[in-house]
Order: sequence, then structure tokens, then C-alpha cells
Amino acid sequence: MEEVEKLLAERADKLLFYSPYSFIREIGPEIQYEKLIKNKIIDFSDKPDHIIQEVVVGNYTQQFLVNYLSWDAGYFQIPTYRIFAVLYRHKHFPILSQAVTCFRNTFIAGKRKYCFIEIPSEDSLLLQAFTHAGFKLIETRLTYYLPDVQSYENERFPVHKANENDVSALKKVAAEARNPYDRIHADSIFTQEIADQYLATYIEQAINGFADAVLVPSEEQIPAHAFVALSYLANDSKELNCQLSRILLTAVDPSSRGWHYKLISEAVYQSKSVGAKYLLMTTQTTNRAVIRNCEKLGFRLGSSTHILSAYNQD
Repeated sequence: MEEVEKLLAERADKLLFYSPYSFIREIGPEIQYEKLIKNKIIDFSDKPDHIIQEVVVGNYTQQFLVNYLSWDAGYFQIPTYRIFAVLYRHKHFPILSQAVTCFRNTFIAGKRKYCFIEIPSEDSLLLQAFTHAGFKLIETRLTYYLPDVQSYENERFPVHKANENDVSALKKVAAEARNPYDRIHADSIFTQEIADQYLATYIEQAINGFADAVLVPSEEQIPAHAFVALSYLANDSKELNCQLSRILLTAVDPSSRGWHYKLISEAVYQSKSVGAKYLLMTTQTTNRAVIRNCEKLGFRLGSSTHILSAYNQD
């Protein structure tokens, strides 16, 4: 425990950016760090499917905190892991790069495993170490947020909540209105068919309860050709004493051109109806149309992150 505390203290300034809300000033950085970062790291080893891999280079200890993602592993039929955090007490690139290389060689190489990590742009030394160690960059993300949701005003658009009757049509939209730059489509280990079906499964699960709301256009006698899925982030909202909402996924068929803007606007109103103060949405740096709509609707840029992965087929 003492070693973890020391490692945490050294990395505190960078670890804060791993909070998905680091840019929301109303939620103090101390609160975010304590509840979303520090406490989770201290309790990390107490959870099933959590692994701590320690790598010592010279006199320096590095700890890699890794989650085993059982649902993803079952779906993709590949043991799948996400690195939650990397702890260390130095700023030496050669040592950190060697540690990441050692982690990859011992944790992944020679085993059929897929491992990825999301690193905020501010953690530049760790980014350099992972790329130098052979992890490949597969996606760069931008998170936008709308402050003061309760004062939002815009033209209203006809929408309703999706139900089981919409599942078939929305699965088709999710699969066919693909974004080649999202994590699954961009990573070469997944085929396009697998990536398409993953998003189809995602929206089906969202309608069946994974999301708090899925909104679709209300157009008479026309199957739904666009959607936006929302989460009210119940756990984090309670933990941080601030009502939050997040757009999980959007997709728009070419036949419904213009509906992305309308659905995002209605997602704001839906979030407003449940008392949300902030609405978040993540997209890729390449998704200019989405970025343009965010800016038109008053969203602000909150953070940028990079996803890197490594995979061994043996």
C-alpha cells in the first residue's frame, strides 16, 4: 500500500487527466482525483478480473494496472485487456520505454491476447513510451461537452424513444453507417464485418437497457434510419454530486441527412429533462461533420485522448 501511495503521488498531476470530466471546473480536481482515480487504484487488486503487473528496470518500479474485459473477450473470441493506469516515480524515457517493452513481452507476446490503453494527450511521456515499445496508435478522440444544459434553447425536432420494434432497422443503420476511424473499425485485427456487427450488437443492447434512452426520428410509416443513444451516468453523477449525461453512440443513414444535428439537439433536451448540468460526447479528430455540429450547438472541446493497442496471435 505504501508503494502504491508513493507511485500515485508522483503521477497525480497526469492521472487527473484520466478522469473523463477533468475539464469540468464545477467538479473540483481534488474530488475527481480522489473518487475516480486514487480510490480505484488503491482498491484495484480487490476486484475480480483485475491484474497488477510489476516491472522493475534498474532501481525503478513500474506498475501496470490491467482490466480483463470478459464481455469483449466473449464477443470477439480474443482474450481482451484494457490498461487502466501505469504508475511510476520518475521521468526517464529510456527506463519507461524499456518497462513498457518488458510488459508487452511478458504479458502479451507468446500469448493470444489483445490489449489496449487510452492515454490523454497531457501524458506525453507515457504516450512516447508506448509507441516506442510497439503499441500502435488506432484512434485519437476528442470529447466535447455542453455546459449549462438547463438553459439550452433551440428549435425542437420530432423524436421518440426507440423500442424493440426499432431494433432490426437500427441494427442495420449501425452496421452500415460505419465510421472507419472508430476504435474497432480502425484496428486491423478486426475485420470490417466483425466491426459492423459489433456496433449492431451495441445498439441492440442499448435499446434493451444498456442505455438510458435511445432517440429516433418520428416520421410516420418510415423505419428509423438514425439514432442517438444516451447514458445518464448514474454512478458518476452520484459520486461527484453533479448530474451528468453522455451520448454513447450516434448513427445516421444517408437517407436521413441532417438528422445528426437534430438528434444531438434533442439529446440535449432529453438530458435537460432529467436534470443534467453537462452533456458529453466523444468523437474522432477525423469526424469533421460531427465536430461542426457540436460547435453549432454550443459544445466546447474538453479533452483529447489516444488509443493504442497491441495484439499477439500465437
